[in-house]
Amino acid sequence: MTLSPRAVAMIMLLMFLWCTPPFTPFSNAEAAKESPVVDLLHFWISPGEISALNTISAQVKNRGGIWYSSSEADYQHMKRDLLMRFAAGFPPTAVLLLTGEDITHLYNLGITYPLNKVVEQQQWQSFMHDFVMDLITVGNRVVVQPVTIHNENWVWYNAELYRKFKLKPPKNWDELLKQAQLFHEHNITPLAISDDPWTTRFLFSNLVASILGRSGYQRLYKEQDLSVLSSKEFQRLLDILYQLRHYRPSPGLMKSWSDATKFVMDGKAAMLVMGDWVLGEFVAAGLTVNRDYLCAPVPESDGQFIIALDSIAYPRLTQPSLIDGQALMQAFLLDRQQQVTFANHKGSTPVRKDVSASELLPCIRDRYASLGIPSKRIFSTRITMKEHLRTKLQHTIAEFWYSDNMTKAQLLEKLLDLK
Repeated sequence: MTLSPRAVAMIMLLMFLWCTPPFTPFSNAEAAKESPVVDLLHFWISPGEISALNTISAQVKNRGGIWYSSSEADYQHMKRDLLMRFAAGFPPTAVLLLTGEDITHLYNLGITYPLNKVVEQQQWQSFMHDFVMDLITVGNRVVVQPVTIHNENWVWYNAELYRKFKLKPPKNWDELLKQAQLFHEHNITPLAISDDPWTTRFLFSNLVASILGRSGYQRLYKEQDLSVLSSKEFQRLLDILYQLRHYRPSPGLMKSWSDATKFVMDGKAAMLVMGDWVLGEFVAAGLTVNRDYLCAPVPESDGQFIIALDSIAYPRLTQPSLIDGQALMQAFLLDRQQQVTFANHKGSTPVRKDVSASELLPCIRDRYASLGIPSKRIFSTRITMKEHLRTKLQHTIAEFWYSDNMTKAQLLEKLLDLK
């Protein structure tokens, strides 16, 4: 039997991990005993994400800690690394998680531990949004520490192009499609979207929220009620998605969401449907709202705020310096000023409810009020859907998006089979 190069590499890695004693990310053992060590496993690698991450590392260093950043190119690879490191005996001090079923799985596996003592000491309920507390609780245990709230419901526009063609952000999808055709006629990529399949699912979910409304979104993504797919509203959604497909970039042009963002920055693309983390990229690049870029809710979204939550989980550890590093992070992550500073680098919203809108970036400031209105809050598919269903949906939408021949009827047939 001939093994593939990938299989050989994996065997060599496992042999290395088996034969190597537990790893300590420092060379001076005595110094490690004296100083807390923070080794954060994460997937923040874009300029805006790194800028936000630096606000955390600065706090660690200023408080006498030793900082290590263990990054991966994407979320799935990072989760793989977490499990491998835990099995090999050198888990990180902390790991960044997208709040959803992952936080439950890791806790139930015994990899992470509950934070109820920290919650009580810091009195999280006194300053935290109630819905945030609900999202981070499994049973009666708080299993992660929230870092920031993201809003997935945004379109980002190149301001110079919109001035050149005397346009304003579209109020509805019909206007957006007309603008897309105009840009297409002038050899400008109308819609920046990357090759990552999740970005096509992301576009689809924003269409669901805006066209089917909060009720339709809940029925499809929370209740898995497929009867909503038979509605006339969903037929309109399919029509819009079909037309948008005509304006997709050539494959390989934008490999990641940050590549797609750069195309809008540079005026090579007119618009991008993506969450508020795009704002962090604009800020890191020194760009200014209205002068360089425009931000607006997804057309027809009626003030909705599609909530995603970044959180930190803490693996069970035995090494004192790493345990001290966990305590160090837990002490400052929810500090009010840290929350504001981080959000203004990440392009996000603090998890604290005692922050004023005036303290936040302009785009975030404009949508901040929606967060306090339950009828405007919608939760990301990562929170509402099981991973196997979300992945199946993602593959189905991506298959349609990248196909030149797949019809709307064929897409609908595949969606009706999502179980």
